[in-house]
Amino acid sequence: MLRFVLRRVLLALAVLLLISYVSFFTQDLAIQARLGQAMPPGQVAKQALHDTFQLWRDLAHGKLGTYDARMGHWRVRTPRPLDALLGTLLWNSIGLLLLAMVLGGLVGGLLGALAAAARRRSFSLGLLLLSIVGI
Repeated sequence: MLRFVLRRVLLALAVLLLISYVSFFTQDLAIQARLGQAMPPGQVAKQALHDTFQLWRDLAHGKLGTYDARMGHWRVRTPRPLDALLGTLLWNSIGLLLLAMVLGGLVGGLLGALAAAARRRSFSLGLLLLSIVGI
């Protein structure tokens, strides 16, 4: 059992590492294209690999990075720590998640009860499809 969990965790970490690398790689390509600067793909790949390892090193040390906040009348960009932003956003996200779960359960349960009570097969199939699509 422990071996199974360990394999799953290692696979998830490998997938996250690959996703972060591909994200940095495509962002670097997009920035270079927007600026009209030609950059060899090998150099972009090397920079993306460096950014990926720096991200994971910072995460291992508990540093989430910074974001640019536009502050004041002149909308001046000031770097702020990301963990300060995540504290407030986390509670908002949890509230929205709970609301969506409750509403989804109520609507899904109602549609399921209507589909079970329907005598016509096509009507119950229609309700079932509506509940799956999320309407």
